[in-house]
Amino acid sequence: MSKITISVTQDDINSGVREDCNKCPVARAISRHFPGEWVSVTGDTVSIYDNYDTEEDYYSGCVADYYLPESVAQFVSDFDKGKTVMPFEFVIDTDESHLEDDDEDDI
Repeated sequence: MSKITISVTQDDINSGVREDCNKCPVARAISRHFPGEWVSVTGDTVSIYDNYDTEEDYYSGCVADYYLPESVAQFVSDFDKGKTVMPFEFVIDTDESHLEDDDEDDI
């Protein structure tokens, strides 16, 4: 099993952009573990894209989707609403990408 511990720092919070799935504190923190990749956090999922340059790449370039803990989705919701949030850590299980499951439905 491969797990990554993600640390959302005060700098991530200070530099994060509300209601921006690519620049929120969680996306900034996750991006440090996927250099050169484009990270998008939406609800309880993070999507990792390879070489995202165009809208077409957005739909075809997703290399992994990972579920996020409920506490992360709550953090993002609170941050987007302008509530006070604090630095924290969480774990992503990189063996549990659900991208493959979604692709099987298309066959």
